[in-house]
Amino acid sequence: MLNKKNWTGFISHKYIWMPFVAGIFIVMICFGVFTGYDRTRVGKIADGTLDFMQSRVKQYDNYKNNDKVKSLYRLADKTLELSQRLEEENTDQETMIIRYMKDQRLDGVLVLDDKLNCVCQIGDAWEEKNFWQDEMKKPVVEDTLDYPQKAYITRLDKEGEVYDFAVVSQRNKKGLIAAYIKKDNCMEDNGDISFYSLFTGLTFEKNGIVAVTDGKQILSSNSEELLAVKSEEYQDIFIPDIDTGDEKKMIHLKSTGGCWYGESKQMGDYTLYVFFPTKSVFALRTKAVICVAVIYILCWMTFMLIRGYVAELNMRQTEKQYHIIRSVSSVFSVCMLFDLKKDTWEIIKASDRIKEIIGNEKSTAKMMKYFCKNAVAQQEWQKFLDFVNPDTISDRLAGKDYVNCKTESAKGEWFTVMLVPQHYDSQGNVEAALFLSRNITDEKMRELDYQKKLEKSVEQAEQANVAKTDFLRRMSHDIRTPINGIRGMVDICRYNIGNQKKQEECLDKIMLSSTFLMELVNDVLDMNKLESGQIRLEEKPFSIHEILKEVETVVGMAATEHGITLTVKMGEIIHENLLGSSLHIRQILQNIASNAVKYNKTNGKVVLECRELPSENEKAVFEFVCTDTGIGMSPEFQKHAFEPFAQEKTSARTSYAGTGLGLAIVKKLVEQMEGTIRFVSKPGEGTQFTIVIPFLVDRTMEKETEDEQGTDEKKGIKNDKILLVEDYEINMEIAKFVLENEGAKVKEAWNGKEAVDIFAASEPGEYDVILMDLMMPVMGGLEASQRIRMMSREDAKTIPIIAMTANAFADDEERSLSAGMDAHISKPLDAEQFIQVISDICRKRKNHIT
Repeated sequence: MLNKKNWTGFISHKYIWMPFVAGIFIVMICFGVFTGYDRTRVGKIADGTLDFMQSRVKQYDNYKNNDKVKSLYRLADKTLELSQRLEEENTDQETMIIRYMKDQRLDGVLVLDDKLNCVCQIGDAWEEKNFWQDEMKKPVVEDTLDYPQKAYITRLDKEGEVYDFAVVSQRNKKGLIAAYIKKDNCMEDNGDISFYSLFTGLTFEKNGIVAVTDGKQILSSNSEELLAVKSEEYQDIFIPDIDTGDEKKMIHLKSTGGCWYGESKQMGDYTLYVFFPTKSVFALRTKAVICVAVIYILCWMTFMLIRGYVAELNMRQTEKQYHIIRSVSSVFSVCMLFDLKKDTWEIIKASDRIKEIIGNEKSTAKMMKYFCKNAVAQQEWQKFLDFVNPDTISDRLAGKDYVNCKTESAKGEWFTVMLVPQHYDSQGNVEAALFLSRNITDEKMRELDYQKKLEKSVEQAEQANVAKTDFLRRMSHDIRTPINGIRGMVDICRYNIGNQKKQEECLDKIMLSSTFLMELVNDVLDMNKLESGQIRLEEKPFSIHEILKEVETVVGMAATEHGITLTVKMGEIIHENLLGSSLHIRQILQNIASNAVKYNKTNGKVVLECRELPSENEKAVFEFVCTDTGIGMSPEFQKHAFEPFAQEKTSARTSYAGTGLGLAIVKKLVEQMEGTIRFVSKPGEGTQFTIVIPFLVDRTMEKETEDEQGTDEKKGIKNDKILLVEDYEINMEIAKFVLENEGAKVKEAWNGKEAVDIFAASEPGEYDVILMDLMMPVMGGLEASQRIRMMSREDAKTIPIIAMTANAFADDEERSLSAGMDAHISKPLDAEQFIQVISDICRKRKNHIT
């Protein structure tokens, strides 16, 4: 029975095989990668070596051909000279010939009469080889006898020896004189190279061995062992053990004291070989594998040493062995012992069902076939039988702690099957192994589930990309449409100069197109801010009645243009004055109501209702319901209605172009306000949106309203002197017009440096406010503001500086305030808001001064 101590050993042993799996996987990857790399690298070296060999053999052939011609002509000259001396000298013929042979280094001379009978012969080859008789019978030799001016020269190969042979006519009488030189001797005397020694003494990269053969024998090599090979042994060494396969593949040679890899190349009658020892070929692979294995083994050994130390302190050796056995039995549902030598098996642990499946076969192979047929899925049969094949288990387990594979059962469950060596013979071969199996269905299902989730994520990403592509396509249309309207109305307006009514109509349409373009840009920017978390909700007082009136006014105009009836209903409201972000509440309601108008039918209706719900805390909970009689949404689109860039892809929608961001913005804003949004829609009938948002109640709203009414005074900028800093001429003209139209006095500056200089040269208090663009040449607005604030004059710290820029992001506003500016106005300018901001800041400064 397991006690607490034994249970600890059981748990730790469960993971003892995990490092082996990771180690084998890492080493296999390393082995495969560096094997391919080494083979490619050695292939390039082999190609270079073969090119070098081919060049050297060509040089030798050229040298050999030149040497042959020169050698034969020299021999012919010597033979002619001998014929001349025999004519001139009256000394003993044989004595003179011997002396001449010694002087001229001739190996043999033959003197023949006009019947071609031998008169005198000197030299061993005449008698030993007797080859001259065949040569003398040739017609060309007889022609030399008849025509003394002719000579016959040739090179002969007789029984493996090379001779230069020449025949000339005698000068003093009719007859022939023949002479020969044994070529090997001549070459050695002259210190010339031979084909045999062409590569002798040369060393090649990676200890390469080269060889040149003619298909019968080895002609040259840098290996003394190959050079010593006899002709009759050539076939036994090269032909059977070279497996070329494809000419582009490397040759594997096993006949020269080890394994070699190399390549061959055919060159005329020669075959060039280059081989490299396996150790050199895979040197980098060996080092890499050893390095990875050593590092991994060190890590694994460290783990095992620690584990062994703990085990030594907590249990005796017998207990340790016992717990190992129990661990294996607990982890694996099937445990059998295979005797590979006897081809027998033994059950250690198995369920009754497994015992029935196994059958009564005594042979391991037959038992596994029976087991496979009854327990393994049919598509896994071949893989399973290959894995448990008793004939290959010993080889596959050589040098390994285990091998394993995963297989599917006939019932669709997944199992991991493992073979673990148990006993080795004296040569280190595995003779007994454990067959282990356990159910891994849950793990496999998690793996398959993860794959499905991954595929789903990829599909969603692709859908998002498609949606963005569609969005950009629609944005191109939606941006160009109002621009086209603006440009067209300008042309019409120019054409109708003097027609006040037509000009007013064109100007209204220009303003309408620019408003649509502005809303389009704002939607995109708002979506970007929401996704990046830059939207900051305010907690400012507002009236819910005023919000609804403003929405009714704005959306009502669009509804009237489209022939839609808009109705705003106020239910029971207890708390009218609330705290929150009125700007974003207005945006939510306008987006929902505008969509209801935009996607409605002719003479349709839109009803916007608001009522306060009962609340159990201090917050007031409001419900907004927007119902329309429009075209509705399809069930498929309803699943994606709140996704960015999503739009209904129906023919009806082509009349109502939009960015596909409205509902996504609304949902994100509602969620940031801790509210909820839901909708019900039927195609062809309409849609109903229900929004619920909690607000804080403003208890002081009424009192502040009374105070403001008592102290209200007329606001304006008449006679205020303003320094206007703007680099774009059209923007300068627009801003100057708006300001001067309200009675202000404007001083122009076209960049930040000019503004700093103008302010520095002015009298203290001369300017009431500075309107500063941010992005300008020479000096930007932020730097200019900082320099003004750093001036020592008294009004430099107090003069209002208002940022006036097309940058509408939150961080742009923060940078403006950090640079010392008092407010931030985004372009394009809203004239009323523009004047209001300037008036408020100037009045606040004047009140502070007084």
